[in-house]
Amino acid sequence: MDQRSQIGIRLNEVIALTAGDLDLDAGLVTIRHGKGGRGRVIPIGPATDAAICSYLADRKAQRHADRPELWLGERGRGLAADALYRSLRRRAERAGIDGFRPHRLRHTAPTAGWPPADSNPA
Repeated sequence: MDQRSQIGIRLNEVIALTAGDLDLDAGLVTIRHGKGGRGRVIPIGPATDAAICSYLADRKAQRHADRPELWLGERGRGLAADALYRSLRRRAERAGIDGFRPHRLRHTAPTAGWPPADSNPA
């Protein structure tokens, strides 16, 4: 889920996403309730868009694909924040990254906001 590092989305914002929050044609994701209860719309680039499209194709085959949550956990409910946290920590450990904290991904996101880090302005 290195897309978090490219768009600067908070862990709890990732968990709260629904398919209706995505506008992949426009390259936008709507965060309905961010920090302080404020929403915002964030741009995503082609790599993030492609990763989400790939996930959505795989998600259709899941038993609980009719759930509103975008990210499904193993038991058919929405993915819990602690499950995402543990998954990211395990991946960081396998990559040899010591002391990883998911919130650090926010600090690697581009600060200008547009274009996204994975876009290819031509």
